[in-house]
Amino acid sequence: MVKRLCNAFALCRKRAFQYKDLKNVKHTCSICGTIYDFVWEEGTPLPKNFPFCSARCKATDLSKWINEEYAIHTALPDTILSETERELLTELAKLGVDIDDERN
Repeated sequence: MVKRLCNAFALCRKRAFQYKDLKNVKHTCSICGTIYDFVWEEGTPLPKNFPFCSARCKATDLSKWINEEYAIHTALPDTILSETERELLTELAKLGVDIDDERN
């Protein structure tokens, strides 16, 4: 789910750069699903709430990030783990506990 949301957000940003030559643009809000139109000309900034339809949807998205409803899962490099954390991960691995499964 998180990966799908991150991919959708990246796609919205990617599409923003594809609108270079378009005048009338239809876009779907990634939060509420509202399809909205806006006029955009090359050299002008995108609407201030893009890729969302309103400030409310933009704030909703931000609160989801703050409340950790969205996450970008990456493996932590060993250099930032303390010795105790490494030992704990080793013990959990011996017990057959998969940390990545616990996070989802």
